[in-house]
Amino acid sequence: MDFKREWLSLTLADDFMFGKVFQDAGLCLELIRIILPELDIERVEFPERQKSLTEGIFMHGVRFDVYTRTDKGEIIDVEIQTADTGNLPKRIRAYHSMITRSEMDIRKMKNYNDIHQAYVIFICLFDLFGKGRHIYTFRNICREDTSIELNDGATTVFLNAKGVADDVSPRMKAFLNLILGIKSDDSFVKRLEAKMEEVLMTPEMEWEYWAQRTREQDYFDRGKDEGFSLGQREGLSLGRLEGQYETAKRMRDAGFSDEQICSLTGLSPDDLKNI
Repeated sequence: MDFKREWLSLTLADDFMFGKVFQDAGLCLELIRIILPELDIERVEFPERQKSLTEGIFMHGVRFDVYTRTDKGEIIDVEIQTADTGNLPKRIRAYHSMITRSEMDIRKMKNYNDIHQAYVIFICLFDLFGKGRHIYTFRNICREDTSIELNDGATTVFLNAKGVADDVSPRMKAFLNLILGIKSDDSFVKRLEAKMEEVLMTPEMEWEYWAQRTREQDYFDRGKDEGFSLGQREGLSLGRLEGQYETAKRMRDAGFSDEQICSLTGLSPDDLKNI
C-alpha cells in the first residue's frame, strides 16, 4: 500500500483519526452524551488529543487518545482500542491512578472530597468479556452486598463495537457501526464522516500523521535493542536502515520533498543520494 492510499484509507478506528475528530468540542460533547447520558452535561473543555501524564521520571507514563473535562468538573478519557492486549484491566487501573494524581497536583488539593468524578472509556473492536454486550460499565461495589457502592468517583466503561445484545440506543449502535466502517443516515454519524473528510483533505494533518508514525516506529525499533548483544543490535540497525531506504523510496514516489523525507525517516541528505 502506498502512502497516499494508506492515508486516505484511515477510519475512525485509527487512533490518529479518532483523536483528530474528537478534538472538535461539539463532537466530543455529543459522544459523551451518548455514552454517559446520566451526566447531563452542557459543554466540555477543549479536548486534548494524546495528552501525556507520568508520575515521575522513573515511572511508566500514559498517553490518552482524547482527554477532556465537563462543565461540572468530571474528567473523561476516551480511548479507541483495536486489539485485546491482555492487560486492559490493569492498564485502566493505572489510568485512573494517574488521572487522580494529576488532578490533585494541578489543583493543590487538601481534601480528598474535592477529587472529581473520573470516567475512563474504552471503545473496542472486540468483546473483552465475551458476553455479547455493547456496553460494560464498572464501578466499585461491595462483594458481599452489591447494593453498596464505594462511591470513590471512578467509573470505567467498555464499549464493544461487535456487540449483539439489545442494550444500547440506536444512536449508540450507529456510532459503533461506524467504528466498524458501517455507515448510516444517523445525523451524528454524518457529522463524524464530514469531520473525517476534513481531516483527510488537510495536508498538515497528513504530514503530522506520517511524523507520528515514524516516531512510533523509531521508538519500537529502539525497544527491540534492549538486552541484545552488540551483534544483534548491529543486525537490527542494518535492517532498520534498509527499511528506512525502502520507506524513503516510497515517499519520493508519492511526491514528498527531500526535506520531508529526511525529517520523517531520520535519513540524512547524503543518505538520500545513495538511493
